[in-house]
Amino acid sequence: EEDHAHDHDHDHEEGEDKAEEGHHHHGEYNPHVWLDPKRAIEQVENIRDGLIAADPEGEAEYTANAAAYIEELQELDAEITSTLQPYAGKTFVAFHDFAPYFAQSYDLEAEFLVDIPEENPAPGDVKRVTDAVEEANLKALLTEPQAGENTFAALAKDLNVEISTFDSLETGSPEALEPNYYIITMRQNVQDLVTAFGD
Repeated sequence: EEDHAHDHDHDHEEGEDKAEEGHHHHGEYNPHVWLDPKRAIEQVENIRDGLIAADPEGEAEYTANAAAYIEELQELDAEITSTLQPYAGKTFVAFHDFAPYFAQSYDLEAEFLVDIPEENPAPGDVKRVTDAVEEANLKALLTEPQAGENTFAALAKDLNVEISTFDSLETGSPEALEPNYYIITMRQNVQDLVTAFGD
């Protein structure tokens, strides 16, 4: 998908290096930049600029539309920052490695069972996640709608925790075409994350 070939020529190189630490197999960059609303704003700006370059006559409309959506993203970012501030420094556990930028943006730590959904976890992966759940006293593991609950079911049962959902927005239902889908889904993701933290 073209969405996974995002332009990384922006001022987050130090942050991206931090987000890339660990065991990633996504290539040079973890592609999930859109899960951080701050980086999503940069994507909107890039799309706006590309549309203007391709269709200069539409500049006023593209600029106005981008500005309106950027304002919504800024409000979302402020809301997420406020909601997650009490959990600063806490670790959450997701099924696959989709959340380094989101975690970094909100002063959280993201642990994961597998690098990419197609992988099977090794015993070391299970131990790493088990340790993270116990150390963070998590109440839930975060799976994705695309992966389903079965991926974490046995592990969650062993750890006596629930399974919650964090939609990585990699694929979507027809509702994903709605203009406010991203905002609504990210708000729900944050509420599910708070549940995983135990509140």
